[in-house]
Amino acid sequence: MKLHIENLHVTVHASPQQPAGLLATLAIANAASSIGSQAAPQIGEKWPGTEATYAGVSLSTTGDRLVHLLLWDEDDSTAMDHADAVKHAESVNPAMASHLPTRHQAITLFDNLQDCFNKDYWHWTLTKTKSGKAAFFQLFLNGYQGGLGLSAECRVRAVSEIPL
Repeated sequence: MKLHIENLHVTVHASPQQPAGLLATLAIANAASSIGSQAAPQIGEKWPGTEATYAGVSLSTTGDRLVHLLLWDEDDSTAMDHADAVKHAESVNPAMASHLPTRHQAITLFDNLQDCFNKDYWHWTLTKTKSGKAAFFQLFLNGYQGGLGLSAECRVRAVSEIPL
């Protein structure tokens, strides 16, 4: 995997799906977060000019670059199936390309903003299983991730990405 952060090029000899690759990538992200194109607020603070909370540095939806991750503040009391969850998340802030968090982004949310979630319910991620017949969810009570059929109903929170 090759990552581009401003003029810094790093090659990690692992895939972002492997824990070693993810840990190495996030370690690089933490070291490089201060050289991004926009200064980031402290984790848990609002991103300037938005109603979104800064969650920290994470992998992009494609897994090939690092981004600042923003969590949109909204009510997550309604459960819906995966297709409706994707549509809802994309409608939260289309100007900033809001979407469901990926599995990797959900880990960042659990690590840094778990108190922003209803911990008694599963929350959808954008990441589908290899079969495409199920998608992963995140439980913010303990960090557990699992897969559910796409017709199951989970809670929804939207995120957006800002390039480093």
